Amino acid sequence: MNLLISGIAGDIGFGISKVAKTWGVFDQIHGIDTDQDHLANFLLDHCEQSPRAAEANYLEWLERYIELNKIDLFIPSSEAEMAVISKAGLERIGHSQILINSRHIVTTFLDKYETLRFLSSKSVSVPDHGILSDSKPNRYPVVLKPRFGQGSKEIYIATGKNQLPHNTDGYVWQEKLDPDHEEYTCAIYVSRDGIRQNLIIRRRLAGGFTSIGEVIEDAEIENYLLSIADAAELTGLINVQLRKTRDGPLLFEINPRLSSTLVFRDLLGFQDFRWWVSDTVGFPKLNYVRPLTGTKFYRGISEHVFRPGAS
Repeated sequence: MNLLISGIAGDIGFGISKVAKTWGVFDQIHGIDTDQDHLANFLLDHCEQSPRAAEANYLEWLERYIELNKIDLFIPSSEAEMAVISKAGLERIGHSQILINSRHIVTTFLDKYETLRFLSSKSVSVPDHGILSDSKPNRYPVVLKPRFGQGSKEIYIATGKNQLPHNTDGYVWQEKLDPDHEEYTCAIYVSRDGIRQNLIIRRRLAGGFTSIGEVIEDAEIENYLLSIADAAELTGLINVQLRKTRDGPLLFEINPRLSSTLVFRDLLGFQDFRWWVSDTVGFPKLNYVRPLTGTKFYRGISEHVFRPGAS
């Protein structure tokens, strides 16, 4: 089986590549990215520079690449690509399956306003929120962020109305959730036969990424996660970012994709990437042993040097 991973110059795409390579079930692993100078060139069987997802020829180029290289499974790792594929309503490209959530899950949770509006309509507790061009907060502080966008880019905290931007187009506001030290990143996976698994990690951020994480058990958070999965009628994988407030757990973002912590989760035994792939292509089911509460992980730094002519 030949695998294609997109966005391999990014942390998520490269993380998928590392786990896929370690798994050892693929005949060939291909990677594509808009950048051509990255570490995955030395990890995968073949890498190619691709058009941007927003370019008119992206899907045509992708289909041609998949046909030419006999790709059996394609994993889009970037939100821009997921949005284009979902909008086109694609479930396959050529003879290749696509590892992606349903169109409803992707389009809802890539939209930071629609995420909260939809879940609130399903009686899931969410923070106060609004579209900045349509409504202004009644209480401060609030978090301002682009309605569509990835990670922690262009996120601001406003402590009063005088700190709201003059150009409000494309921005949403959310009630700032406290305390800061009660922040969690949580994976929820629901298999095609309805088996639900979740992992709750208390995290500390550095540069927008989880730098330290600790596995915890919390019945209140777990019930909250399951209510989100039920409301969304989830089959597949999502990553929920939340804080545990005095009013209980409240989410501030949902990523409808694999997370930047997927390598850590795989090492812990929460192998959601492998479960999702196995479910999609029909590999045998994998056993799961829940990680011990209190298990910690740390994101470090490593250096790589590749000399000309070295194999």
